[in-house]
Amino acid sequence: MDEKIETRKTEHIKIAEEEKVTSERNYWDDIRLVHQAVPDFDFDSISTETKFLGKRLSYPIVISSMTGGTSRAMTINRNLAAAAEKFNIPMGVGSMRACIQDHSLSSTYSVINEFNVPVKLANIGAPQLVKQGKKPFTDSDIEYAFKLIDATFLVVHFNFLQEMVQPEGDHNAKGILRRLADIAGSYPVIAKETGNGFSREACLQLKDAGVEAIDVGGLGGTSFAAIEYFRAKNAGDSEKMSSGETFWNWGVPSPASIKFCQDLLPTIGSGGLRKWAGSCQGTLPWTQPVG
Repeated sequence: MDEKIETRKTEHIKIAEEEKVTSERNYWDDIRLVHQAVPDFDFDSISTETKFLGKRLSYPIVISSMTGGTSRAMTINRNLAAAAEKFNIPMGVGSMRACIQDHSLSSTYSVINEFNVPVKLANIGAPQLVKQGKKPFTDSDIEYAFKLIDATFLVVHFNFLQEMVQPEGDHNAKGILRRLADIAGSYPVIAKETGNGFSREACLQLKDAGVEAIDVGGLGGTSFAAIEYFRAKNAGDSEKMSSGETFWNWGVPSPASIKFCQDLLPTIGSGGLRKWAGSCQGTLPWTQPVG
């Protein structure tokens, strides 16, 4: 068992529950929908159904990739999968690095197979696709993760900023676009940020690499730099604390990231959406669905 990864996953969950790890500003608060006093339609005829990447959904909502790799994560994934089945919406699991490196942790992800989740998103990290201290994920590793949950799409999450702040982070990104293009030739890939958003330039690079969709994961919600700040604080690592504090509020705000990407690729709007009104702001007029 890879105790370091499991410990890190547990710390992430605990810190997210106990500490304030959101960005200082939620940029959705700056968005207002224009009130229309003359709607001229029947409210009861409104349907929440939508279609995204060829899949029919009951609601324009995605349970974005969150966790896995610990017993607590298994409980969380089970509960989320039950909700995904009930509401007929997609669900992603957290980074599958843990189960790729230690197959004994696979059940913390595959637990979602107990439910009829209409669209399942496998999830691997971009930093682990290129050479770091350890060898990068192989084609066999990716196949294992994808088949483990009978996935519909493969999420590749871009968390290079978090890795730079993380005490044990992977710092190399050289060759990621070439490797991503290789993978996109074999799997339907969704590129996801994890709280810092994509610029338009980044989205163009991802489009050229062959990804099918973008999950913007923009600034405004959970800050993984903040989470790593608290991990560093607990470990007495002042240098990484400083890095976490510096990048706590760094990134492309979610509404801006959506605007940058929505005309280039199908876009999932995520990052700071906490209530239904915010979800409406995220879906209209730019994007469907939200995460």
